[in-house]
Amino acid sequence: WSVQIIDALDDGAITITANVSDAAGNQASTTGNAILDTNAPTISIVSLQPTMDTTPTISGSTDARDGTDVTIEIISAGVVIQTLTTQAAAGQWTIEVNDALVEGSYTVSASVSEDGLTGSSSTSLAIDLTAP
Repeated sequence: WSVQIIDALDDGAITITANVSDAAGNQASTTGNAILDTNAPTISIVSLQPTMDTTPTISGSTDARDGTDVTIEIISAGVVIQTLTTQAAAGQWTIEVNDALVEGSYTVSASVSEDGLTGSSSTSLAIDLTAP
């Protein structure tokens, strides 16, 4: 069996009740509860200052559930050169770049997916090893 929802439902707690009866008039029903969430999780990256650290720590926040994977991509000239994964915990996430970066400019992209919906954010990162 299936059901078609005619009216749009608002996000939040919903109760679903199924009723059934047979030709003899016997009836039964069951009820279940669920949370409807049609919003993508949010994610942000803490602003990254120019650094001499070639394996910087990158961190940010998200409203995704604890334990949800956060994916970080380090991008150079439009090419993903590193992909890192960490987990959300208490609304925060943090990870250290694995492989040393060379001097230059990068884009750092963070994404998080929950219930088929994805939120993302990006910022710039500059590795500066040249003395003034």
